Amino acid sequence: MILTRHPFSYSRVDKVHDEEEQHRKAQILINKILKEIDSVTRRPTPLRLKAARVAVKVGVRMKKVRFAARRMRFWFLRRIDQYFRPSTLRLGY
Repeated sequence: MILTRHPFSYSRVDKVHDEEEQHRKAQILINKILKEIDSVTRRPTPLRLKAARVAVKVGVRMKKVRFAARRMRFWFLRRIDQYFRPSTLRLGY
């Protein structure tokens, strides 16, 4: 008879007592609240937030300085290139 049973058929689950069910629900709620408290306590401190903002500002300023230096270098190279082009060379005659 065991061989005629389907291998993946559902089996009946015994009814859980009311007390056990309430206990399980209470445990789930307790764990949920503990996780929420954990997430609240892991917030970064105001000092760390301020340091992060300052770091972002410094990074933005450094990016602007790098970009300005690059523009100046290209401007300078273009000016030299224009100066030495054949049309602008002064040959003395």
